[in-house]
Amino acid sequence: MPTTIASLPAELLLDIFAIACTDTGYTGCCLTAVSQRFRALCTGSGVDIENVVVNGVEKMEGFLAVLERREKRARRVKNLLLTDRVGIEDTGAGGNHCVASTSSETCTTSPVLLLDQILRSVSEHDLRILTIHLPHYRLAIPTSPSVFSTPFPSLTDLTLYAALDFRFFEAFYPCPSLKRLHIAAHNQLPKDFGGSINRIAPHLTHLRLSAVRSLSTSGNLPEVLRAYSNPVDTIHNATINAKDNRLVDSIANTNNDAIPINHELPSSVHTLIIGFITFFQSCVARRLGREQINYLQTTQALRQLADSSNHKPPVSIANAGGRKLVVCPTPAIRSQGDIEEDARECYTRLRMEWEERVAGREAGWDVMHQSIS
Repeated sequence: MPTTIASLPAELLLDIFAIACTDTGYTGCCLTAVSQRFRALCTGSGVDIENVVVNGVEKMEGFLAVLERREKRARRVKNLLLTDRVGIEDTGAGGNHCVASTSSETCTTSPVLLLDQILRSVSEHDLRILTIHLPHYRLAIPTSPSVFSTPFPSLTDLTLYAALDFRFFEAFYPCPSLKRLHIAAHNQLPKDFGGSINRIAPHLTHLRLSAVRSLSTSGNLPEVLRAYSNPVDTIHNATINAKDNRLVDSIANTNNDAIPINHELPSSVHTLIIGFITFFQSCVARRLGREQINYLQTTQALRQLADSSNHKPPVSIANAGGRKLVVCPTPAIRSQGDIEEDARECYTRLRMEWEERVAGREAGWDVMHQSIS
């Protein structure tokens, strides 16, 4: 009797499935539709949902239902991308095919609540790469659940694109294995940003901020940047020099609190990338508004802090730790009619980086081989 794939032992089939299910979930979805045996193997092991992209609130509700129907050991999601965005890029299995849809009239659950429920439902010991793209929602406000209040001891890569404020970082459960953190958007960083990163990710190696818009919303980022650029000087003198201090204070206009603030990132960090948010200007505006002036002054201030060590982007800081610092160019000012196009480009870029990271490549981090200028 000839041997067919259906007659192979379960252990061998699971190994084959694991190799096959490396896309966004479509292959796993197809496997569950082949036969009852294949479906039982997938739903009993979780091999079909190890890599999943979930697009839109409807699919988030469906994916949550899929998780809740399984035992905890079969919720082995390793790499996950969650977004409220739907459209032409909604082609992944997790986003389109393998998750049962619900009627748009019944989708009344907040995406933030769904996000919290999904993160509480997956196997916390298996999640490794996570991208959250919720550009229209704020995380960790008093009326919403504290996202990331669940520990993820195996999480290594995290990308966040949402209206983050300082309370989000306060409620964040430490992730001891986190190596790469990309804060792609934020509202307000904590005043003790350096201390928050030390608490959340004590072994972090890569940190990227892609949407800096003003010093007043960036916590103690100027001091963190100086401490990272001049680790030796920081040990002997924890204050920034008077010239930079006047420049920063004139823009941030912040009060010096008596609360101790940590300006240093974890010593393991060797790649720091600072990028700026794209500024959109009304077609009828002929003069620079206060917000745009503040934005331009902020980019100038951070560049001066970086250039104080005679480094220009892309930067390879010459010290024993082999640290890299990149302060990206200021994006060109765009018209308000380009907002939707920019949003599509941003999501496409984040998704591509997620797929590259799942494949084991250094997408978004190999800055010394990118065109920065």
